[in-house]
Amino acid sequence: MLNNNFLNKKNIIYSFILLSSLFVMFQSLFGICFADESFYIAEAQRLFQGQKLLIDDYNGAQFYTPILFPFFSVFFKITKTTDGILLAARLVQTLITCIVGIYMFFSLKKIYTMLLAFSSFFIFIFYTKDAIRGLSYYALAVDFYLLAVLFLYNSKNKSNSILYFCAGIFFGLSIICNPFILLFYLVASFILLCAFFATKKKFHFTSVILVWCGTVLVGGIYVFYCFHFSDLPELISSVQSIFNTVEGDGLFVKTAYFFIRIMRPFVLTGIIPLFTVVFQLFFLLSKKECINNRYKYTLFFLNFIVFLYSCFIRTNSPGFFCIPLFYFGIVCMFLQANDFSFFKSSVFLYFALPGIFLAIAFYYASNTGTNAATIGFLVTVPFSLYYIFLFVSNMMSHKVQLAVKAVVLLTAFTLSVYQKFFIIFSDDSVFELNTKITQGPWKGCYTSKTHKNIYDEILADINYINETASLEDSLFVAPMLSWGYIAFKGKINSPNLWEIYLDDQNLKRFFDTHDLPEYVYIVLSTEQERKYHRFRMSYNSESEINGWFYDDVLSRFYTEYRLKKGILFKIANK
Repeated sequence: MLNNNFLNKKNIIYSFILLSSLFVMFQSLFGICFADESFYIAEAQRLFQGQKLLIDDYNGAQFYTPILFPFFSVFFKITKTTDGILLAARLVQTLITCIVGIYMFFSLKKIYTMLLAFSSFFIFIFYTKDAIRGLSYYALAVDFYLLAVLFLYNSKNKSNSILYFCAGIFFGLSIICNPFILLFYLVASFILLCAFFATKKKFHFTSVILVWCGTVLVGGIYVFYCFHFSDLPELISSVQSIFNTVEGDGLFVKTAYFFIRIMRPFVLTGIIPLFTVVFQLFFLLSKKECINNRYKYTLFFLNFIVFLYSCFIRTNSPGFFCIPLFYFGIVCMFLQANDFSFFKSSVFLYFALPGIFLAIAFYYASNTGTNAATIGFLVTVPFSLYYIFLFVSNMMSHKVQLAVKAVVLLTAFTLSVYQKFFIIFSDDSVFELNTKITQGPWKGCYTSKTHKNIYDEILADINYINETASLEDSLFVAPMLSWGYIAFKGKINSPNLWEIYLDDQNLKRFFDTHDLPEYVYIVLSTEQERKYHRFRMSYNSESEINGWFYDDVLSRFYTEYRLKKGILFKIANK
């Protein structure tokens, strides 16, 4: 029988933290992906092979790869193989997220309730952008960014030089993952420096300088590492090709679209929260007596119903519920405001504002719209829960408080668990993932029998190439098969590890300055197989294989072989 000391509130919460962490680690075993997760690791593999950023890679999202380089190097040097590396990347990423989540829990519980701290931790560790669970610039950026914010948060009441410096380091790492974060970093730094000149408080100036020192240190190391092997003419000649792979509108247009797109799912339901905020804002600006409690109750419960409905608008989008949760938090903040002092509250300054900045930064950086923006709204969760809990605590009876908090958290927790466990990116239903992969980069993971058969056939093709290839031989894959590069024992030889077809003009620019690959592998798929996301980025039949690279290069200098899942072109003198 468990003793009473163990069954206290603190130990129960700690037990749930441990169990939650173990659950998300266990969930890493399920599902495989033919593109995104392996893409990030294959980019790091380039650096391991001695390739240079910008010079040997024309992908616009390559700047984060030096952060993943140590992981790839350590794994390969220990195991002497890439078998299982993608599962290892998932486990490492999940471990990092759990560590950051636990640090957030202990940071929040110092000031706020244990319930708020645990809820923020739980929602954070169960989130994965688009259910992509491996090491990526998405996941690492939010981990580094939140860690930096928490360092600043823990320094707000006492000047801690080490924490300020560490915050700068992790802001620097988050900027490497998503360079658009730099825009907001500069704005925040400018505002704090202006505060120093306005108040003459040395605290503001010293803290900004210490944070900047950490960021500049990371930036200096990064620039030296990335570019000291390259000369200026090489870099300039590569820039045009890189920009040719980047599509998008200007920042002003994207900012406008950001606010439109995060509101668009709530065109009808958003009227009530908007009316509530505008209504209360009118009273604050006019300095009239605030609305009475009866109206506050009415507006609260109307928004409460809207919140519950809005959370289920997109249940297949991980973390989407954090957006209506934020709107609900904003409403609760305004409903209990007597002035504008809430803008100075630490929970607003350290979680709401940084979260919105991060959401916009990822909206700039990604073409996945509100799915990418959920990364930033994840950071706003402590703010949202704080003001929701504060309102019900001040305005309602104990039983009603418990009921409202229970419904809010049950909704958030249920969606978090559902989206973590049941939404499997680029694979079959979780109930079909019962077949273990025993070889190759995805070794150790479970997938469906159908997906494993496709994987095994492609891996057999890559292993066939490995039988005759040397470590110095290179491979080019079209249109897309990132994990195929990881399984290949030789070198990567492609301008872009993302989607690239044989008529791409970047192939001309690239192979004007690089040797032709010894092997070219063209991925084919049947109509049934194309249901797998990203595996649609393949040729449907041999008749589709065309373009200048095929006409001018492959048909003239290569010998063609038909393999199980694709066409192999081997250079003639090989």
